[in-house]
Amino acid sequence: MTSFDVFDTLITRVTKDPYGIFCIMQERLKLIEDEGFRFLVNDFAKIRVMAEKNAGFFIKNENEKKELDLEFIYRVLMKMTGISEDTKNALKELEIQIEVECAVGIKSNISLLKEIYLSGERVILISDMYLSSEAIRKILVSIDDIFENIAIYVSNECGCSKRLGGLFLYVRKKENVDKGSWTHYGDNRLSDVDNPQDLGIKAIWCKNKELLSWEMEIENGKRFDWNVSWQLCVGISRVIRQNNRISSNEEIGTSFAGIVLYSYVEWVIRNSIQQGIDTLYFVARDGYILKIIADIIISNYKFKIKTKYIFGSRMTWRVRNASKEVQERLYCYLKQEINFSERIAFVEVNGTGYTMECLAEVIEKISKQTIYVYYYTLKKNIEGGKCVFLTYLTEDEEIIEVLCRAPHGTTMGYINKDSKIYPEIREVDKAIWEKAGLLEYIQGIKLFTEEMSRILTRIGLFVGDRCLIKEILANIMDNPDKRILNFLANIPHNDSSKDEEIYAPGLSWKDLFNIFMWRTTEDLNVYYKGANMEYSKSTLSERDKKIMRFYEKNYYRLFGKIIHFYKKIKVNYKKYLLMQGLKNRVIVYGAGGEGRKIYQYLFQETNYKLVAWIDKNCLEYQKMGYPVVGLGGLVKKRFDVLIIAVKNNELRNYIKEILIEKGIDSEKIVFSDEIRNIIQEAKM
Repeated sequence: MTSFDVFDTLITRVTKDPYGIFCIMQERLKLIEDEGFRFLVNDFAKIRVMAEKNAGFFIKNENEKKELDLEFIYRVLMKMTGISEDTKNALKELEIQIEVECAVGIKSNISLLKEIYLSGERVILISDMYLSSEAIRKILVSIDDIFENIAIYVSNECGCSKRLGGLFLYVRKKENVDKGSWTHYGDNRLSDVDNPQDLGIKAIWCKNKELLSWEMEIENGKRFDWNVSWQLCVGISRVIRQNNRISSNEEIGTSFAGIVLYSYVEWVIRNSIQQGIDTLYFVARDGYILKIIADIIISNYKFKIKTKYIFGSRMTWRVRNASKEVQERLYCYLKQEINFSERIAFVEVNGTGYTMECLAEVIEKISKQTIYVYYYTLKKNIEGGKCVFLTYLTEDEEIIEVLCRAPHGTTMGYINKDSKIYPEIREVDKAIWEKAGLLEYIQGIKLFTEEMSRILTRIGLFVGDRCLIKEILANIMDNPDKRILNFLANIPHNDSSKDEEIYAPGLSWKDLFNIFMWRTTEDLNVYYKGANMEYSKSTLSERDKKIMRFYEKNYYRLFGKIIHFYKKIKVNYKKYLLMQGLKNRVIVYGAGGEGRKIYQYLFQETNYKLVAWIDKNCLEYQKMGYPVVGLGGLVKKRFDVLIIAVKNNELRNYIKEILIEKGIDSEKIVFSDEIRNIIQEAKM
């Protein structure tokens, strides 16, 4: 004969623990317009737990030879609250109903049970539980019909428990089975393994998935037992890990990232429906994962709102000072992609709102409707203007942008081809995204969203608790989890094809020296190529942390002063060499506002020979009368310095990469703001 424990062996709940069932009941009671429930809606979950504890105390104190059952628990609850018999019965039925709705099968163990049962061997179920065998069967059958006729022995009906070993003795007598031919499967080390083994029964431990380290960290610091959102988020994450073989990167998507992003998208959708929005436009690139989440939620809830992915970026939407041709292409792209007969809203992640204000100015030429823009976090408080900004959290959370990375490059512009406008997407090395585990991570987010939205539609709840999400983000930033830390650290930053340009790159000894000792007046990004220095510092070994602390301690002491004096001599010499180069051949890349200023200045200086003025959009500037040539103008040109005269940091880095790929020596490439100071010094 083979026996199986029931809860957490064959089935589990989608909540973190049984308290979650009572939290869901409390939410349901808020929807019931009945005077008998009204005073329970604020703290029913805690009352239900207290009633169970009190009921157990009464049984123990009165030395009654019985096990706890649901009826007795609710009779104690009646005494605690004064509810009527009808209300008590209604609460009992509601609890059983929610247990059914929140039950999920543990696939591997159910498959094992089926295999044994269909082989003809006797199979029974044994459970220490306050629910009746009838209620337990109802839950089990909702998952699989195989449980329709399998015998169930439950502690409160047999008057003994697995916990004390008596239930195994009871079953052995009832089933008339020899202990040597009996195998029991269960998750509890004491009740399902040690106790049956003491009786000579073969016992196999079905170990459950535990909470993840970051979840336990929050559990230790905060008590979220009564938070229904926390109960469901953590519970569903664990169910996914229990029933799926997933990688470490997928696990991050099914837990931390899934929880943080799902809550935002759910809020966006619900708020948009209230606002009467017809279509949500998710802005590339940060909107890529958010749209995936939204489409799954909308499908499972059968909402009527639509979604669309729209390509844009700071450089393509901030066109106030751009040429008419650039503005016209954006105008045509928007008319082509957006249905302005509908009410529309854009979904963003993080920013100041300036880019959307610029976009709204272009949209105003097409439609006079109010433009709604959703942000996870908005860096500025913007009132009035051409947009209505709605923000999920009020503090800047840079980490959210990293969680929303898309597996494609930045939108660099728009091109007209075959009478249609297409976005020009910067090419990226896909191998780097795969190496970082981004695709697995996105798959994990899909798994979480599918399971979460499926469960929530079944139980009729939402989980958008902003305070909870804020606590989760704060905890991760203050106490970075090692696995999450390493994953985020290696996410490619700014779509670079260089391995070191990631979110929080590891710091070598050379990096530590440059950043904490050599650097004086320069910006941090001169020596640090990531986005989050604190995260990078968190990944340091203890030895490297000691080195970093040594540099910080001695920065203003004798050692630091010697280093800085040596640097001053070296930098001045480098400037001297660069100024000598400027007196020879110079190429200027960029014919925008910055490029024209640099070109005009150098044109007037007799010390410098302008070899070429280059811009990718040369035809546009040639029509304006400027002597600009295309990239082909670099061929066979002899020069000493190439100045990238572009102010946008992201764009000029992109241009620099293109030039290096074309064989230009990186040592000859400088940026206009860097060269401006040197030119001034040369004049003095």
